[in-house]
Amino acid sequence: MNKTGKQIVRVSTIFLAFLLGLIFLIYSWCAYPFITRARVQEVEEVYCIFQEEDLEDLLQEIEDEEFEFEQKNVHFILCDDEFRLVFSSNARKGDKAVNVKIKSRKDKYAENAKAEVVKNKAGDIAVVRGMLKDQEELYYIYVYSNLKNAKTNVIYSQYVMGISFVLGLVLFWLFMTVVVKKMMAPVSKLQKVTEELGEGKYDVRILAKMPDNEIGEIAEEINGLAEVLHYKDTVINNYKYLLKNQNMDWAEIDVMQKRMVSNVTHHLKTPLAIISSQIELELEEKNEEKKKYYYNSIMEEIEKMSSQISELLRKSKEEQQSPVKVKMRRMNVSEWLNELVFKYESWFSVKGIRLVAEIEQDVYANIDPLQMEQAVNNYMMNACSHTKKGRMVTLRLCKETDELLLEVYNEGGCVPESDMEKIWHDYYRRSTEEGSDEANIGLGLYIVKDIMRQHGGKCGVRNEDKGVVFWIRLIL
Repeated sequence: MNKTGKQIVRVSTIFLAFLLGLIFLIYSWCAYPFITRARVQEVEEVYCIFQEEDLEDLLQEIEDEEFEFEQKNVHFILCDDEFRLVFSSNARKGDKAVNVKIKSRKDKYAENAKAEVVKNKAGDIAVVRGMLKDQEELYYIYVYSNLKNAKTNVIYSQYVMGISFVLGLVLFWLFMTVVVKKMMAPVSKLQKVTEELGEGKYDVRILAKMPDNEIGEIAEEINGLAEVLHYKDTVINNYKYLLKNQNMDWAEIDVMQKRMVSNVTHHLKTPLAIISSQIELELEEKNEEKKKYYYNSIMEEIEKMSSQISELLRKSKEEQQSPVKVKMRRMNVSEWLNELVFKYESWFSVKGIRLVAEIEQDVYANIDPLQMEQAVNNYMMNACSHTKKGRMVTLRLCKETDELLLEVYNEGGCVPESDMEKIWHDYYRRSTEEGSDEANIGLGLYIVKDIMRQHGGKCGVRNEDKGVVFWIRLIL
C-alpha cells in the first residue's frame, strides 16, 4: 500500500475512533439522567391514575391483573388515614414499609404531590408521596420506582459498548486496510509505470485492468504518453547512431568543408595555371608539331588534375566515414531475443496488436547486442505503426544452414515493388493506407541496413499474401 492509502486508513480510523468515543461519552453523560427523568414521569403518571380513577375499582383491576404496574417498573404502597395497609404492589413490602415510608414521614405527604428523586445508600429512587380522597376517606400512597437497576444497567452497557467499540475499531481498520489496498492498487501501478518512464524505460505499459473512472482515464493517457516517448526515443537513438557513425558535429563539418575547399584550391592552382598558359601558346603557335606538343601537355595536366580531385574526394570520404566501433561477441541470440519479447508484448498489447514469438532455442551468433537491439526495435516499431488494432505481428528466429534468420511479419499493406529499394534509403518515408506516422522521416530501415553492413549481414523485405516480412541474415 502506498503512502496515500496508509493516510486514508489512518485518517478514517482516527475519525471513527473520535466518533465512537464521542458516542460513548454522550451515552455515559446522558443515559442515566435520561432514564431517571423517564422514571420520574412514569411515577407521576401512576399517581395521576390513582387521583383520577375510582380507588376501589382500580384496586380490583390490579388484583385481577388487568392493570400491570410492573410494565412501567413502578410499585406503590397504599394505606388509610390510620396507617393500616390497604394494598402493596410488592408483596415483600407490608406493614413495616407503611411505618417506615409513610407513617414516620406523613408530614411530607400532600395532595397533588410531585415526583422527586431520593438518594440513599441502597440507590436512587423516584418517588411520589401523595394523599388521596375517595368517598370522603383519606388515603396515603407511596408510589416509587427503584433506579438502582437502571444505574447498574447503564454501567454494564458502558462496559459492553466500550468492548464493542474497540472491537469495531479494529475490524474497521482491517476492513479499511483491505478495501483501500484494493482501491489504491491501480494507483500503485500507475506510480510504478510513471517512475519507470522517468528512468527512461519507455517500453513499459499499464496492462492491468483499470477501473472505469478517472484512474482508468489517467492510465490510458499514461499509455499514450509512453507510446509517444517510446517512438521519440527510437528516433533519437537513430539520430545518435548517425552522429556516432559520422563522428562529427556541424562545426567539424564546416571545418572539413573549408579544409577541402582550401586543399582543392591549393592542388588545382598549379595545373590550372599550366593548362591556361599552354592553351594561350597553342592558340598563337602556327607549327603543327608544337601545337601537338601543347595539346599533349594540356591533356597530361588534365589527367593529373583529375587524379588529384579523385584522391581529394577519397580522403574527404574517409574523413567523413568514421564508423561506430562494433563490439561483437558470441552470445545466445535466442535468450537475448526472448528478453526483448517481454518488452514488446507490453506496448503491443496496449495498442491491441497480437504479438506471436516463434524463437528457436540455442541459436548462437556473433553480434553487438546494443546495435542489434536497435535494429530489431526499428523493425518492431515499423511493424507496429503499419498494423491495425486486432491484427498480428510475428517475430521469428531460426537457423538456416549456416545462417541466422530473424524475421518480423506484420499483417498489413504490402510494400510496392517500386519502393522495395527506396525504403532502405535515409529520410525516405513510405505512406500506406494502413496508416503511417508523419513524424517518421525514414531513418529506421536505413539504420538497420547500416548495422547489418557492419555486422557483415544482410537485410531485406518481401511481400506475402496478408502482409510484409522484414528479415535479417547473419552468418553463424
